[in-house]
Amino acid sequence: VANPIVESTHIRYLLQRKSAVNINVINMMGVKIRTLVNQDAMPADAYAILWDGLSEDNTIAPSGIYILQVQAVSTLGDGHFSANYKVVKE
Repeated sequence: VANPIVESTHIRYLLQRKSAVNINVINMMGVKIRTLVNQDAMPADAYAILWDGLSEDNTIAPSGIYILQVQAVSTLGDGHFSANYKVVKE
């Protein structure tokens, strides 16, 4: 993730197992403003998604600090990953 984000950014991630994946953008008040990925079963592979700086209602998210919330759970039940990354949007 490029930091700070001016208009948009690509988010790259690697799944080592088939997994359920959720990636959300959360504002500093703890409110989810955008769901970027919500998949029940993604094959093991490398991925890249784009956050275009918009919220769920397609309005431009204001400048500020956001949390990129990433969660992946193996569909076999043998692995779990969860992380939060701070992103600054200008």
